[in-house]
Amino acid sequence: MLDLQSFIRRIKSGESPQQAINEMISQAAELINTFFLNSHHKFGAGDSNWDPSQVWLIMKLLSECDTISYSDLVKLPLFKVSKETLEILTTLEKYDLISLKRDKGVSEKICTGRPLFKAAFANIISD
Repeated sequence: MLDLQSFIRRIKSGESPQQAINEMISQAAELINTFFLNSHHKFGAGDSNWDPSQVWLIMKLLSECDTISYSDLVKLPLFKVSKETLEILTTLEKYDLISLKRDKGVSEKICTGRPLFKAAFANIISD
């Protein structure tokens, strides 16, 4: 909803729909680069650290398909060695980068947290 409101504000301020979308994608990609890819971050109490290469891999996979199987992700070398995979994913979900789909409380699938981020992922990966 916030992305839609931002889009509407941009249109009202005189941007064309394509300009507004392109600028929003660019800003989202910049945010992701700054906070999730450039270094290890610990945002708040209880947040776990993540490795930027893990975030990169998730973005790459989600830019290629709509969902990632949790069981497939934890088998990949970057996540296999991390005992905190679920903590990392939960933290990334908290910041809307991803969304975890659960079945009876068990993580089953991972998808992009916001539609704008899917476009930003593709932008970052193709850059």
